[in-house]
Amino acid sequence: MFDQQQFGIYTPSGLQSTLDNSFVFTNGAIWNCWLDYSGGSKTLSVSLNSKPNRPSSPQVSAVVDVHAVLGTTNMYLGLVGGGGAGGYSMVQVAAWSFSLNSQPKFQLSWSLTTPLASQTFLTYGNPTVTTTSSGTIIKMTDSNTGGQTNLFYNLPFAYHQNGVSLSFSAFFTMSVTCGSTCGDGMTFIITSQTAQGSYGEYLGYGSNFPHSIAVEFDTTSNEDSVVTDPVGVHIGIDMNGNLNSVVTQLINFATGSLWYVWVDYIGAGTQLLEVRLSQSFLRPSSHNLQYHVDLYAALGNSPSLYLGFGASTGANKETAIISYWQFSILSVSDLSPGLLGKYYNLANPVTLFFLLSLSLSLFLLTPLAL
Repeated sequence: MFDQQQFGIYTPSGLQSTLDNSFVFTNGAIWNCWLDYSGGSKTLSVSLNSKPNRPSSPQVSAVVDVHAVLGTTNMYLGLVGGGGAGGYSMVQVAAWSFSLNSQPKFQLSWSLTTPLASQTFLTYGNPTVTTTSSGTIIKMTDSNTGGQTNLFYNLPFAYHQNGVSLSFSAFFTMSVTCGSTCGDGMTFIITSQTAQGSYGEYLGYGSNFPHSIAVEFDTTSNEDSVVTDPVGVHIGIDMNGNLNSVVTQLINFATGSLWYVWVDYIGAGTQLLEVRLSQSFLRPSSHNLQYHVDLYAALGNSPSLYLGFGASTGANKETAIISYWQFSILSVSDLSPGLLGKYYNLANPVTLFFLLSLSLSLFLLTPLAL
């Protein structure tokens, strides 16, 4: 329940959580909302933030047996809005995603208050944590030339089960700021093993990743015996440490502003990697990059994968920043672009994420099995 400047959790028995009146929904701004349900503890929780960073803990929560309340094994999801006499409000939902997962989603928001060494990351080349007015960020590269950094989540993810590669979705926000000349860029790396990447045109990637896939964000056009790039700032998909991309697109993301990035892999029989970029939080319906790849074969038949970032500079300085990162391994391959990503599986816990901008009713017409 979102009531002007308050929100809480209601069930048929009434209010189940203390209202939080520290939020102002009526200023027309976008609000990011996460609703989570844990089937094990039967706990429903709500998290809000005016920024895309997921809070480290929910603002409100309540113990409720959803199955008992609904009285059925299926459920519908929806949003409703309304107004009373003597006033009006316009409520808009800009994006909505839903997932039912058999294991908790890996979700990482940069609410870092301690050095990276004490977090669950592997780092190379000393990426730095910086607190700004917008929150805590990771600077992959800053004012140095001829350097490289890497950051990986230090636990592998078992994505290949019973002979099938599962789908996954990664979402992060980034910004890249150049000096008078850019150099050189960054990569999002999917790999069978962690390693230190190479500097300059290798973008924190390279031959130390023989079984890997990377999405490159390249700010410098190189043409030499090692790399032949398109002319201009571009993105691409790279294989096995080779910076000659299998597919590319020119797009100038090196503007210093925030960019939203989705990297989705549709597993099972589809075996399709897709990349989307946007300057708004709305997930584009069309991909920027698409590539058919057997992820299991690309990772050297490894049933698990590591995820992380690489970045580098050469002769020129460049600041590359990661401000948010979220990752989910899914059990099915429904990655619907219409609702930012609509993920189904026949288990729990449940995560519902949507954006709210304070009349509307919106429901999925297909029941979901709990």
